[in-house]
Amino acid sequence: MTKKKTSRKRKFCFEDAPILKSKKKASSLPHKPSQFFKDHEKVAQALLESLEENDAGAFLEILDACLKVNRAQAASYITT
Repeated sequence: MTKKKTSRKRKFCFEDAPILKSKKKASSLPHKPSQFFKDHEKVAQALLESLEENDAGAFLEILDACLKVNRAQAASYITT
């Protein structure tokens, strides 16, 4: 019987890799989704982009989130 060739052991291991620290700390801006969904122009742009990309799931998620934030205002549009 012939021996099967086995792969060589790898010389590199992530456990042996040095830990590097970044020079700059990453900073993020505070994000308030309710502010985004109160701006009707931004919501309209997001809905239009989701339609252009044929992404029905994204369209429904955007619309649902917008209605949750603006529930009282949406109800006044429906009743009038």
